[in-house]
Amino acid sequence: MNPEAQAAFERMVAKMPLEKRVQYLSQIEQIEKDFKEDGVQFDHTDSAHAIVISNEEATAVDRDTVGGVPYVCDKWPVPKCKICGQAMALNLQFDIRECFNVPFAEGSHFLAFSCFAHHGDLDNNLFKDNTKQLPLNFWDARKNHEFYLLPPGSSYRRGAEDTFFRPRLLYFYEFTEFVYTLRSLENALAAESPERKVGGTPSWWNTNYSELLCPCGGRMKLLFQIRDDWDFHIHGEREFVALPFLNTKHEITIVLGCERQCDPRAMIAVHDFMDEYDDEEV
Repeated sequence: MNPEAQAAFERMVAKMPLEKRVQYLSQIEQIEKDFKEDGVQFDHTDSAHAIVISNEEATAVDRDTVGGVPYVCDKWPVPKCKICGQAMALNLQFDIRECFNVPFAEGSHFLAFSCFAHHGDLDNNLFKDNTKQLPLNFWDARKNHEFYLLPPGSSYRRGAEDTFFRPRLLYFYEFTEFVYTLRSLENALAAESPERKVGGTPSWWNTNYSELLCPCGGRMKLLFQIRDDWDFHIHGEREFVALPFLNTKHEITIVLGCERQCDPRAMIAVHDFMDEYDDEEV
């Protein structure tokens, strides 16, 4: 576990009553033993934050939302789809906290947009699996989705309210995930965690992009990871609608960003899948 994650884990454990703390640490030890018995190599624990979409409606002052009012700036307004020219929908936005233990400046503001009129692939098609460094200005190749990681203090302007998603507040809670390797899948790295998380350890089931470099030379580090569909409220719909994140169906979507934050668009979404994995064999 990296020092920041270790410190966060220790803070979380220290807040527990003594009896609960002993029980919790005992459970971790038992999970490690269970992993070994099931042919899984326990690697480490890590601290991360689960992303929760609440039923509470977001207002114009909220910055952690699905839909709602995007917080952007004059240089980086709400993007338009390069296929149809329409303003993209705001999938989500949130502020970066110190407690997230991610290598991005506290106070930065992340936004993910996509065009729900046009399906498209994620950013894996921008480079080959064995690529060590992304091409210059790789973000310009995106057509139907966009990311911004705006520096602290720069997300000062309210854009037009999103008209696709019904605005909902996002919440985050800290948890400990158990990271393990699967030798049957050539040492695939995986983490037992909620379906949506910020920080922690990315799950690399097939292709490991942990050594991927930004054109500036900085490493592309994990911001958040999503598994399966999100359940969203759409304007005009009474019930929840299951939609894929960024309007692209993939089992696992991992969003990485340049640790140097050389450009607000120096983010990339890569997909992975688990269909080679059989729970009964592990």
